[in-house]
Amino acid sequence: VSAGDAIGQQRVLRYWLSLAGALFMAGLIGVFFCRGWIASLLLAKQYQSSADILPLLALGYVFYCLSNIYNIISLAQKNSRAVLFSELTGAVGSLAFGIPLTWAFGLAGAAAAVPFYFLGQLVVARWLARSSCCAKAGAHPGVCNTQVTPLPTRMPGAVAARTRSFAKRIILGGMWFLLGRERLVRFARFLANESRLDATNEMSENGEATVQSVILNRVREGSPVIVFDVGANVGLWTRSLIAANLHHAALQVHVFEPCPGTRQTLAANLRAWGLENQVRVNACALSSTSGEASFYSLGDNMGRNSLHPLDDGTVQHVERVTAETLDRYCAHAGITQIDLLKIDTEGHDLEVIQGARNLLHEGRINALQFEYNHRWVVARHFLRDAFEFLTPLGYRLGKVTPRGIEFYPGWDIELESFREANFLAVKQDLVSAFPQLRWWKDAA
Repeated sequence: VSAGDAIGQQRVLRYWLSLAGALFMAGLIGVFFCRGWIASLLLAKQYQSSADILPLLALGYVFYCLSNIYNIISLAQKNSRAVLFSELTGAVGSLAFGIPLTWAFGLAGAAAAVPFYFLGQLVVARWLARSSCCAKAGAHPGVCNTQVTPLPTRMPGAVAARTRSFAKRIILGGMWFLLGRERLVRFARFLANESRLDATNEMSENGEATVQSVILNRVREGSPVIVFDVGANVGLWTRSLIAANLHHAALQVHVFEPCPGTRQTLAANLRAWGLENQVRVNACALSSTSGEASFYSLGDNMGRNSLHPLDDGTVQHVERVTAETLDRYCAHAGITQIDLLKIDTEGHDLEVIQGARNLLHEGRINALQFEYNHRWVVARHFLRDAFEFLTPLGYRLGKVTPRGIEFYPGWDIELESFREANFLAVKQDLVSAFPQLRWWKDAA
């Protein structure tokens, strides 16, 4: 091929890439089917059990070698910046994929990250190489020549669309092949949950302790603080609250647990912790109406007991319990202000909120925290219902996360996930008291 034959140069390049790609794929297939034998030759005995990660590593280095071919093209066009940028893409990708995957899946996760960041490096190297040697106006489309053109600051629309489509097919196809559909779905769900900060229901990790501390730190020593724990179970949330009372506020806690066996455990725990004088234990359930209600129990001390049945075929014992509204309870007890209302009633949370309509309308509840999860489906409620009920009453809603409260301008379909989470509704003048996290859609 002559030096001026741009079309011929392009043809040779394609032959070379095709040959290299075929050899690399043949080697990859060989590694996949002979990984046990290769591991026995190359790895010490204690590491031979990890032979299944060899195809992942091999695939990653196939992408790496192909990206180096494109880097050579960029160097031939004296565009060292393109090479540095593609290498930087690989380095950033190794951090973006390697750290979370290694943290989640250990050695297997670290190996799975290798194809991802080298594929990103390959896509960038390919685009930059083509940009470095693309023909000038009037030349054959897509044909490289020896003229160096300025590196564009952003991809043209058509090129960007083709690049995204190509990367999507390669990444998803490779992940589907390597992980299988079930593991791919689980991995994607893990990434979605972590990025949205849908934390597990563990007080030490999910941000509930922060809510308690903010409420308690706003009061002076000796000032009265009234807190309600609706769905107290065995009292762990209440114990955490009292332990966080570092300013020695005059704390009054009203707890509600309708299950007799669980309530006995709760009372025994409060005595053992020396907290029985600070806590008033109530046998009734709170709801949107007063009267009797069916309580579906899996047994004593079970966290899934509720006024709504499970729909998965689990056998539950049905008990009749007394139900009361929060408005009526506070009127009878002479309570005019609640500093923090915590609700964890396994799908019945919205009805507890509706039973406090008068208190909320008069602004006599400073903050309320409620649980939201898949049990709302059985209760035929939506998170949107909570937004539409509380927002007109002057409350701002947000999700409790390990990094702060993610307040929202209003309800959004992205929030209606039925994933495990705690939401916080506070009066507008208290919003600034909480550590906050900007919502990802606002950040975008």
